[in-house]
Amino acid sequence: MATEYRSFFNIGLYDPTHFDRWPYGPNEYDSALYLSAKKRKCGWGKAAEFSSIDEARAFFNDWNNSSKLKMHIVEFKKHVEVPDPIYPENHPHNLLKRIHQGEKYNVWLTAELWFRGQISNHYVSKQTLRRHRDILINYGIDIANEPEQIYEPPKIKRDEIWYTASPELKTVD
Repeated sequence: MATEYRSFFNIGLYDPTHFDRWPYGPNEYDSALYLSAKKRKCGWGKAAEFSSIDEARAFFNDWNNSSKLKMHIVEFKKHVEVPDPIYPENHPHNLLKRIHQGEKYNVWLTAELWFRGQISNHYVSKQTLRRHRDILINYGIDIANEPEQIYEPPKIKRDEIWYTASPELKTVD
């Protein structure tokens, strides 16, 4: 499965009689007070996750104790699995997947380098290449010839924003 780097939101709670604003710094998010999916106060491990800020705000406003405590929406990012796109049966992605499941890693590596057009950079003996060719012929791949089209596997989608370079927490008011 492919993965994407997505934002999720938690509702942080604090008492306005003791604090003017959210009292926790970036290193203290795990010890803060949050709102759970059952609309109870909880720690970070049981906090309700929301896919949008508006969804989190609506959830907080439906809570009975929302007048006593104030909320602070905390954004965090994590990798989530998304379904692979559907490729035709003879597409390089499907072929590589089948080779990866049924053959040794070195055979898969040879096939991947061949699809990328980098088989000349693969430093193995001629005997090994012949053995890999015999195996890959069963998958319809002849590494003695050049590939018809260079294939680049899909990359993980990431936001182009500086703070997503490392998965740190970010606050949104």
